[in-house]
Amino acid sequence: MAEFTLGVQEFGKTQQSDFGEFINIMTGRSVISGADWGKDRIEFGLSGDGMVRIFWTPDGLHANFISTTNKGDIPPLMLQIVDGEKRLPARTLEKRIRALRTLYAIVHLSLTDRFNLVQDVLSKDPCYDLELLLHDDELLYIECLAPGSWYVTLWSRMRSSYHSILQTVSIVSVRGREALLKKFEAEARLKELDVEEKEF
Repeated sequence: MAEFTLGVQEFGKTQQSDFGEFINIMTGRSVISGADWGKDRIEFGLSGDGMVRIFWTPDGLHANFISTTNKGDIPPLMLQIVDGEKRLPARTLEKRIRALRTLYAIVHLSLTDRFNLVQDVLSKDPCYDLELLLHDDELLYIECLAPGSWYVTLWSRMRSSYHSILQTVSIVSVRGREALLKKFEAEARLKELDVEEKEF
């Protein structure tokens, strides 16, 4: 039976995981790099600041996930924007992204005491792109869009913007809230190993 762990095993402080939790952390990430370390080990760098390492040991297969977010950096956040569709019209995806941008802009302007700007522009133009009211470093960024699962990896430059992303995601859907909580629980376990991972 395969073994699943979280954290850098070279420091001997990994935590045991199981297949369900491991897949929950991996789902929606895209492979962006790889390394072949010989017959016993391969690694895949993933979007969303992650890496999965596969080891072949005398006891069998060992899959290990580590976070590659540097200490002090703002971590990315993953959100499933389409549920249950393998393929979808481009216009549907465009509408979902536009809705996400609009909701994020409203939340961020509200949290930064600028909601009056929303009222002003919408009274003149109901179709106004509210994200135009944000400064460049406040914008919602997308690092990756994983097809098939339709997860987007969201990112921000500022911590205040990151807080707005969290608020936005929690509003989107009940399932989104549940998925977010499960991911935070799993990734909280990873943060306990932060010091060892950064040294590695």
